[in-house]
Amino acid sequence: MPGEAVWRSFFELARSGNDAFLMDLIRQKVSAGGLSLADLGVSEAEYLQAIHDCFLHAARRLFASAKTKADFACFAGCDDYVGTASLTMAELGTDAEEYERVRAASYSESARFFYGLARAWKLIDLFSPKRRRHERLRNLRVAEERVAEVGLTLEGIGVDRRDLQRLRSTLGDESA
Repeated sequence: MPGEAVWRSFFELARSGNDAFLMDLIRQKVSAGGLSLADLGVSEAEYLQAIHDCFLHAARRLFASAKTKADFACFAGCDDYVGTASLTMAELGTDAEEYERVRAASYSESARFFYGLARAWKLIDLFSPKRRRHERLRNLRVAEERVAEVGLTLEGIGVDRRDLQRLRSTLGDESA
């Protein structure tokens, strides 16, 4: 097993690259080898702060991307980091109002995407008609769930009511 100096340099490399996974892996390997982070000159508080900083760095980048592109995956990733690391809006560089605006925009854009998939009548020709119907209904449900998460409806994001009713009728959706 590598010596303490090697593990310390690995840890510093992981910290400088904002790699929480690698820092945790190093901690596990060091522990399995009978050492502790203290043996590497890293305190528990320093380790936890480094992990927090990694989550903060990732959350900031994802939030900036979600803010720019209304990207659901970026916002969901950011939201996960915010929850996991108990990040504050101030640390993220925003306030609760802007965070909710970006959340609503990201969820709405995702709903539009899934609604578009639900409307696609030739959804992957390899699927049987029954499977196509199932996939279209699933996409419609995802679209409805995404807008419901932010207190909206499909009509509230610009979906034509008659088009939605026609789609539900075509798919045999009884939920409306």
